[in-house]
Amino acid sequence: MRHFEVFSRDWGLLMVRGPESHAHIDFWISGVAGYEAEDTKCERPLFGEFSAEAPEPTHSDEALKGSADFHGIVKWDGCSHIATSSEVMVHVCGLPNWRSLLEALARIPEVAKKWGIEDA
Repeated sequence: MRHFEVFSRDWGLLMVRGPESHAHIDFWISGVAGYEAEDTKCERPLFGEFSAEAPEPTHSDEALKGSADFHGIVKWDGCSHIATSSEVMVHVCGLPNWRSLLEALARIPEVAKKWGIEDA
């Protein structure tokens, strides 16, 4: 099974559950590098980097996975592991814990703005 979604034109979410995996679901979240107009009705998000060293951004699952800012799993018990690198992993259990984490993250720019960071 596969699920793909873009949020606020900024972030792509890919979730995959393989036919052999009943114990967990993998997910990747990547910043959108740009958009490719397929026609006047539809734009496809591009993932990857715009640089001389990197291949051009593309809309493939592999490009999203390769440029992911976050990768993780949702386990059979409802707990999740969220990684930003091979050394950093956050553990959350269940939807209430996810919501608490998101509330904490959303609070960061609010406090920064109070402390004089105008564009936070």
